[in-house]
Amino acid sequence: MDGNGEPEQERSPLGVDNSAAEGDGDRGRYSTLMRCASQSSLDESSQRAAAAAAVAAGGGVHSTAHAAALLSTLAGLRRDGTLADVRLQATAAAEAEAAGGVWAHRAVLAAASPYFLAMFTQFDERTRPVVTIQNVEPEALEAIIEYIYMPESLVITEDNVQALLSAASLLQVAGVRAAACGFLAAALAPDNALGIRAFADLHACRQLALAAARYVHDHFVEVLETEEFLALSADVLAQLLDSDRITVPNEEVVLDAVVRWMQLKIKTIQ
Repeated sequence: MDGNGEPEQERSPLGVDNSAAEGDGDRGRYSTLMRCASQSSLDESSQRAAAAAAVAAGGGVHSTAHAAALLSTLAGLRRDGTLADVRLQATAAAEAEAAGGVWAHRAVLAAASPYFLAMFTQFDERTRPVVTIQNVEPEALEAIIEYIYMPESLVITEDNVQALLSAASLLQVAGVRAAACGFLAAALAPDNALGIRAFADLHACRQLALAAARYVHDHFVEVLETEEFLALSADVLAQLLDSDRITVPNEEVVLDAVVRWMQLKIKTIQ
């Protein structure tokens, strides 16, 4: 009651006026706010209790469950289009005037990639609702955005590994890049080692390039019998033969391979 003897209007702890004059709609909104606040309070109490227990045990607070739950919630927000503020599309989709693309949150992308951090803080794309990514396949772009929100969603196959590695190198998403390099390293064989080495050099994947080079040196006799060997340029062939690490039973094996390579080049010229 105020100084004039009139009853004061009841207010909630959130400062929301509960007077009947606000109407049923405001009362419903107030009830919703209170339920959300109560649930948040319970969640925060649980988190504080868990944090206190961790500190009491003699360590800091390290919660993988919290990180996983946060990512899951962010993925759900993106899936529903909630708070998503940018739509990404690959060049091919843009040229085809496709209405698709991948919705995402600028802040999440910036946290996951130095490329996106620079894009959304230093360039015009920071305010554009639709951003076109050059030199990336649409499927690879979508897979990488999915990975940022849900790492377990990444599926690498022989059909998509090169596109994923190219896109991850451009977008600077280290997890996808490392996974693609690991896939290619495990897939090394006589008929693909030279190609994987060249692909690794192209994208500055040093460890993969070294692994492929070692494989070529250790399996040189088998590599000599492949189509990739016959397709080598003269410069790459000379560099390869100049190595003192190649393993062959005798020099005649190498000579025979070089003769076959020369014969093929002559036919190609004719």
